[in-house]
Amino acid sequence: MNNRPFLSSATTSLVGAAVIALACIPLTSADSQILKNRPFMKSIGGKLSAQFDGARCGNTVKFVFKGQSAGSFNADRVASRLMNNVVTAIRQTCPRVKLVSAKGLVGKSIVYNALAESQTNWLLLELGSSRDASLLSSGVSGKAGDKSKFQRRASFKAFSDVAKSLGTTKSLCTEPVKGRCTSLTNFSNVSTKGATITSKSRLDDKGSTAVLTYAGKNQNGFLCSNPQNVKISIVGGSASKAARSNMAEQLRERLRPFGNQACQGYATGKRRLAGANFDAKGAQVGKTSYFSTVSRNAGLRRAN
Repeated sequence: MNNRPFLSSATTSLVGAAVIALACIPLTSADSQILKNRPFMKSIGGKLSAQFDGARCGNTVKFVFKGQSAGSFNADRVASRLMNNVVTAIRQTCPRVKLVSAKGLVGKSIVYNALAESQTNWLLLELGSSRDASLLSSGVSGKAGDKSKFQRRASFKAFSDVAKSLGTTKSLCTEPVKGRCTSLTNFSNVSTKGATITSKSRLDDKGSTAVLTYAGKNQNGFLCSNPQNVKISIVGGSASKAARSNMAEQLRERLRPFGNQACQGYATGKRRLAGANFDAKGAQVGKTSYFSTVSRNAGLRRAN
């Protein structure tokens, strides 16, 4: 004999009516806010959460990923997996979507950007925080005295000395592996007054690259520039013109914490050159990077 409880047809009708009635109750502004702030998805382990940043369906759907630290985005490609899962879910719930983007935040600091579009069969373009040595390194800002403290180091190395050691054939490379780097920085038009800086960072495994070009002035050994004048372009790879423009705008948002001035400083280490970025108030933005010197013909690789 089957002892499991069952619903009669009359009971089923009542339950169905109740569900319909609940669905028709107007949402208050508080209810809407709760739904808006509720995570759409969380990463395995729950360190990152994904929330909609605007419409839940359309040609473009935007997300904000939130975490407690930059490390929670970079470790074991957690952010990459979350982005891929979000894209898969949105494609199922919103068939007309053409592009999905996300920015990762720790507090108000952007530490991750990602984009995927239908034109490239949802190939992921992404850039984290701690692996990049350009002004895009982003991350949490330090204190106003960081720049002065950095300059007082006995190992402080003026920009002019760094540029002279590189000449016209060498580049600054972060995390070299078999001749390929996570970022490359070149100097051109070098003089005692400053130089033109070109920084490159790989966004995928198919050749898509973020390129920053800007003029810097030599200020007491630091190379300083106006972030608003930085040119950002996405070259290589197979992304559409719209996707390249979208990604460039995402990355430009990373420059806002610097204010109207960004300064790059250098110091010698035991084996490598150290570099750090400072905002208009002298606070360090992002982590200290470490460079190796390589040929300008060195290749790029996406950070692990």
